[in-house]
Amino acid sequence: MANTGQFDVCCRGTLQVDLHRPGIFGMFQSPISASCVEFSVVGIDVETDVDLKVGQHLVIDLQMHDLRVEELSGVVQSVAVQGDHRRYRIDFRIEGQLQSRGNTLHCLRHIETHVRQLSHAG
Repeated sequence: MANTGQFDVCCRGTLQVDLHRPGIFGMFQSPISASCVEFSVVGIDVETDVDLKVGQHLVIDLQMHDLRVEELSGVVQSVAVQGDHRRYRIDFRIEGQLQSRGNTLHCLRHIETHVRQLSHAG
């Protein structure tokens, strides 16, 4: 796989993020709304009031304009708590998904490009 680099860029208010905890029989529990703080093709930092645990597996839906990535696997890598705000670093698990859904990395790169452009414009 080509080196994609990592560009952490601010994306608050520009990227819709829904987190899902896998439930019984592979069904998802209710979506958790989260605010994007940083984004790259390898992971995302989000803020949410919901309590997540380091090592917890999640399924992530991302949408920005007409770009949409659904059911992207991720793992919570870290948590930072300040008052009632929780910030989580979630690393994407795209390696296994690239073979079955070849456009996943392509869409993540486009989202990253849009987010980077918005952060430079603002």
